[in-house]
Amino acid sequence: MEQTRNALEQAIDKQALVPAGSPLSQYGKNYYASVYCLIPIKVWELSNSDAKQAEAFLHSFYQTYQGKEVDTNEAIRFMASYFKQKDAVFFKDWVAAE
Repeated sequence: MEQTRNALEQAIDKQALVPAGSPLSQYGKNYYASVYCLIPIKVWELSNSDAKQAEAFLHSFYQTYQGKEVDTNEAIRFMASYFKQKDAVFFKDWVAAE
């Protein structure tokens, strides 16, 4: 698992990433790395590299929002609450939020 994470981080470092939650028109060729690599790595960091905790978070997120549209601010609020983040500082460098 650690090798996969390191490979993803290296791939991300080589691209100019667009923050999650940005308008689709801003992603261009960086969509894959920005959405499919960056977000899972950040969830992994929040879960302290604990696969069971990360899976529990994803299950809880799905159960809470299944069939609903979730905006970026609500996703941040849920993640911060779930992982007991006192503020949104963790999200400021990789999420575009209002």
